[in-house]
Amino acid sequence: MENTTPPRTHAQIEASRNNGSKSHGPTSADGKARSSQNAIDHGLAATKWIVLSNENPRRFDNFLAEYADTWRPADPVERDLVRQMAHAQFTLERLWVMESAALDHEMEKMEEELNRTWSKLDPPTVQTLAFSALAKDGPTLLALRKARQAAQRPPAQARRQTNPTRLSATGIQARMRVDPLHNPPIPTPKIDTL
Repeated sequence: MENTTPPRTHAQIEASRNNGSKSHGPTSADGKARSSQNAIDHGLAATKWIVLSNENPRRFDNFLAEYADTWRPADPVERDLVRQMAHAQFTLERLWVMESAALDHEMEKMEEELNRTWSKLDPPTVQTLAFSALAKDGPTLLALRKARQAAQRPPAQARRQTNPTRLSATGIQARMRVDPLHNPPIPTPKIDTL
């Protein structure tokens, strides 16, 4: 079939150019919110449901981009697996920080009392006392540890539910970029099958 559309005139081209130079993207909060969802089409940059309101969304975007660059998913299933792995690791790192913050907070709460009771305590002892206090007085540490265990499950479950050959050396790993000088080849992991 032949293209029957007449060529654009110089005036039309100039008008398009002028109009295009005026656009700087959405300016309203609603427009920006809609525009922020544009990347959801491919599923790799949707961070709204992963990043907390006090976290920088670019951190997860960069994290996910590194995983996608390393694993190079070839189809939607592999893309989902890569996203699950990145999300799980991102969540684990958040939980590590939260656990450290909980212990730091408990040590600060205990500091005055410990200074009155003891002339000198080494850091491991103070950390142990804070850990014991958290473990005894509330569910904070238990909840953090359960959340950490839960965050570690999705990638393992995804691997078990997927065709094992897809994740073998002939699957994702074969497409990984390997630089023998800086990144030696990663051994193929043993995949559990049910």
